[in-house]
Amino acid sequence: MKHFYIISTKNMKIKLINKSLSQSNEVSYITFSLSNDFSFKEGQFSMLETEINGNKIKRAYSIASTNYEAKSNKTISFYIKKASEY
Repeated sequence: MKHFYIISTKNMKIKLINKSLSQSNEVSYITFSLSNDFSFKEGQFSMLETEINGNKIKRAYSIASTNYEAKSNKTISFYIKKASEY
């Protein structure tokens, strides 16, 4: 299992708990469990980091969760659109 991190003032380790694809397979809705409290404003983006083939990859994604969901469920979700190939 790959490790993911939210990049903020401290790197917070998060664990993937759910991933679902849209019917078009273009958009994924992914949910992570939070190890610490994380406050944000709805619509805010966050940098996520993981390692792929030995390289650290950082990308910015808009948060799909509400702040209430993050605090009450200790989860955070993102919509991720598949990058187009040129």
